[in-house]
Amino acid sequence: MKKMTYVDYDAMSTEDLRAMNEMIYGIIKRRSEIKVQGIKNQIHVGAKVKVNHHKTRHDTFTITEIKRKKAVVRNQYGKSYNVPIDLIEIVG
Repeated sequence: MKKMTYVDYDAMSTEDLRAMNEMIYGIIKRRSEIKVQGIKNQIHVGAKVKVNHHKTRHDTFTITEIKRKKAVVRNQYGKSYNVPIDLIEIVG
């Protein structure tokens, strides 16, 4: 693949740049949806998971509810969090 520079992008029309942006956004969105679906197929209520976030680095959570794009997880102290599914990692 040819590496493009700022000059190459600057020469493109606004319409071409918008079309490219929509295409790239669509690809990223589909990849994210595939990742979330893969995680949803592996998790269930009661599963032990970790949340890939710097504030919860060492904590283990239990899934209490699974929604369309997020899951409710509870830590060992009973505190619940609404977490995006793509941040969940299965423990085990």
